[in-house]
Amino acid sequence: MKLQPDQTAPDFSIRDVHGNTVKLSDYRGKKVLLSLSRFAGCPICNLHFHEVQKNADYLRSRGLVILSVHESGQKIMEDFIKDETIYATMIPDPDAKIYSLYGAERSWGKFLKGMLLHGSLGKAMSGMKLFKHKVSSEGNKDRVGADFLINESGRIVTAHYGEYVGDRLAVEDIKRFADGRATA
Repeated sequence: MKLQPDQTAPDFSIRDVHGNTVKLSDYRGKKVLLSLSRFAGCPICNLHFHEVQKNADYLRSRGLVILSVHESGQKIMEDFIKDETIYATMIPDPDAKIYSLYGAERSWGKFLKGMLLHGSLGKAMSGMKLFKHKVSSEGNKDRVGADFLINESGRIVTAHYGEYVGDRLAVEDIKRFADGRATA
């Protein structure tokens, strides 16, 4: 079931790539971007990840917490962030527990829609160039990304479920949220 704006964001407890426990409820009082990507080796997701990462200083200066979840295991996530300076808290979720909790779907139709109609192949080619190391494509190829902007009270402000693979929340919307301006 898809979550809606003004709902309380479902809490979870999971380990990040460094073994630290991450509980969403520990971030009450802060603005949070919860980004559910496909898998660490997904070049389309890598492109979006780097677009957000380019704005790390701006987002950090506004106190935005970024929780970046990938449907990959620990080792794959370690390969993904090797030699990178990452602002986001990187969370491996190979069992897709957070994806299920937040209603992120899998759809071959949306995969094909992205590839054939919305330029996801071009995004994949651009995203491939951004990998510093070879990263395994462990995860579901038909996973569709989802992004959630969560306010200081733990309520969802924006629930963006991709209409196709490669449809992600725009960086400008994330920046508006970090600034305290309304998002669509």
